[in-house]
Amino acid sequence: MSGIQILTSFFTDQISQAQQSVDQILAELQTETDDNSRARLQQDLVKARAYLNVATETKALFDANRLTERRLKDTLQALRGSTNG
Repeated sequence: MSGIQILTSFFTDQISQAQQSVDQILAELQTETDDNSRARLQQDLVKARAYLNVATETKALFDANRLTERRLKDTLQALRGSTNG
């Protein structure tokens, strides 16, 4: 496997794992009745969706041959901002 194939596989796996996490949390939210648990799951969902967005955007930049250190830092900074408040 070439380096490009390895990275492509890595980014694809990250998106898949992030989507599975979002789906799992959504399924748990549908059955959870405890308010405290629902609040925790809502917070987890925000984080999981932010991670999915970062993974998707990073792969899109990689696929377009536009993944730079600056763009990666900006994306990670956006993730920190979306999960802190």
